[in-house]
Parts: sequence; C-alpha cells; structure tokens
Amino acid sequence: MKLRKITPEHKERVLQISKDIWEGDDYVPEIFDNWIADPYGEFVGLFVENQLIAFGKMTYLTPTDVWLEGLRKDQSAEIKGVGKIFTEYYLNLLSQRHDLTSVRFATYFENYGSIIPAERAGFRRILTCSLKNLELDRKEQLEINRNITNEISYEKFKSYIFSSSYLEKCKTLSSKGWVIYNATELLLAEFYTKKRFGAWVEDGIIKGLILFCNVYYSDSFWISFIEAENDLVRDSLLMSAKKAAQKRQKNVLQLLVPEDNVLMDWVEKTGFASWERNNDFIVFELPVESLKNH
Repeated sequence: MKLRKITPEHKERVLQISKDIWEGDDYVPEIFDNWIADPYGEFVGLFVENQLIAFGKMTYLTPTDVWLEGLRKDQSAEIKGVGKIFTEYYLNLLSQRHDLTSVRFATYFENYGSIIPAERAGFRRILTCSLKNLELDRKEQLEINRNITNEISYEKFKSYIFSSSYLEKCKTLSSKGWVIYNATELLLAEFYTKKRFGAWVEDGIIKGLILFCNVYYSDSFWISFIEAENDLVRDSLLMSAKKAAQKRQKNVLQLLVPEDNVLMDWVEKTGFASWERNNDFIVFELPVESLKNH
C-alpha cells in the first residue's frame, strides 16, 4: 500500500468510489476539480498495486486552520485501518508546522472508521449538533415579510451575530455545509458583502437574522445561522431562505441545531427532520500542542 497525490487522471476512479456514498448523493463529484486545483492542501489516495482504494483531503481554511474531510474507501476493498492510515499521514505532515491554531474535522455519528482512529490520535469532540433537513417545494408561492431586509449596517449585523445565543451554543463556530469555520469578522464580512442574509428589522433594531450559503452540494441550500426573538420572526426568516433556495433551484434546506430546546422545537414544528436521530453531527479538534507527539 502506498499514499500518493490524487491527479486528474484519477477522477473516474474517485467518482466510482463515491457513487454509493450517501445513497448516491455524495458531494465529492461536485468538489473534485476544486480539490485538485488547491495549491495548499493535500488530496491523497491510498493505492494497492496501482489501484486507488481510498482517498481523503486536507484543506487550509486559513493559513493556520486545517480542515480534514472527504475520507472515502472502496466498500468492496478488504483493507482494514484506512482511517488510521490517513490520520497518521496528515498528523505526521502537520507536525512539521509550529504555527497552527486548529486541526478539525466533522463527521456523522456512526462513522466509526473515522471517529475511532481520530480519538486514539488525540482528537476531542468539541461540538455536537443535530443536522436537520427540510424538503422544499420549488413551486411554493412565497411572500417575504416587509420587515425582512439586507440593507443594514455591517456594525449592527456583526454585533447581533457575535452576541447571539446560537453562536454561543455553536462554540463560536460557523458552518458552510459540512465545513466548520471560526466565526471571525472576515467570515461575517463575506456573508455581509455577498448579501447572503436576511434580517428582521423594526425601528432600526434587529429582531432576528439568518445567514445562508450556496454550498457545493448539488441539491442543498445551507442555513449557517439563525437567531430570532420569537417564532413569527423565525418563520419569516425561514421564508426568506426558502425564496433564496428557490432562485438557485435547490430542493433541500439544511441547518445545524446546537443544544437549544426552543430552536429544536421550532425546527421540528416547521418540518425539518433528521436522517436517523438528533445529535448526529460531531465536530472534532486535535489540540495543536499534541502534534509534537506525531
């Protein structure tokens, strides 16, 4: 067995491995070309006698924040310990760096092939959320409340998010699909300048706000943040997200729900559902000081 970089010539084999993941709805085909073009990350495969049997991706979200993702294995291959092989490879590589601020990944609760070797290597669970999905009707007639706007000052926008209970319960982390970022001013500025948000404003005061992003998953539209004073405001913010999803011809809204009974009750009342259970989305982090041991 040997690890080496994935190249464009491996695309067909990568897609073959991915085709049965998530019931044929894996995001890897959508992101393959971007991963190949990434000059800083590591897109590597595990080869047995020149046959690709597994692959994974290491991405720099910032120059000092590392994200591990996309670990996939040919389900017909009898090779054991693939998760351990990739974990050790990445951590040995990262041990040469002395300026890193985070090394993280997220996974589904039953992905033991990733979870077990990661925890043995020192990764810790830092956040557990419930991934909720809402099927959309593209033909639904949607009326946006007149209080919803994206014409607010950046200072009010930023202040509202940084003081929110949602962000606090998400440990000051923000999601863009299955990739988790530190909720920095730079990240918020991206949402703001691209107008990927809706705010309920009354008399100049923000009563609720939603962030959304058009992630690379072909069928999904992602809600990255939602905070509101009451269900009426939440319902209106959700309507604005549905409208934005319709414009992009998406069929599903997805949202991470931290431990928050009020938000969970509203989410379930509005039709969002989990695939299998609540608390199914787990974020792991490796204490960077432990890299010296690898």
